[in-house]
Amino acid sequence: MKPANLILLLFLIFQTTFISAIEKPFGIFVINHDRSEYQAMSQNWAVAFDELGRAYFGNSGGVLEYNGKDWVLHQHRSKSAIRSLLFDEQSQRLYSGCYEDFGYWKRDSLGVLNYYSLAEKLNDYKFSSERIWSIVKSGKEILFQSFPT
Repeated sequence: MKPANLILLLFLIFQTTFISAIEKPFGIFVINHDRSEYQAMSQNWAVAFDELGRAYFGNSGGVLEYNGKDWVLHQHRSKSAIRSLLFDEQSQRLYSGCYEDFGYWKRDSLGVLNYYSLAEKLNDYKFSSERIWSIVKSGKEILFQSFPT
């Protein structure tokens, strides 16, 4: 084989390997957890991650927290399904939305996750069977989206 052809062949092999590495990042994998492991309802509606890598799942039973080893279920006071989540690193708050309520979860000095309703602060608004389906951050604003039924 001529040296020019060998160089071209090695170049093509290197490019193909490099492109494959970009398309399939190393270290990313999916683990399927059985409901019996996390001890909550079967429907998971949303997911968010904090700065420490803890995963939070909007579950039909509340907010499921997973640290890579242990599962903890944080129930909303109404025991509603949590349909939407957003973790804001700046405020260290986990925003959530559910049936006729939205607010945030924040850790106290002991590390316990507590819920604070923002919907309670709406004096001139009456919910009508609404669920908060989406939460987004735009600049410094946190926006909650619902669809009345």
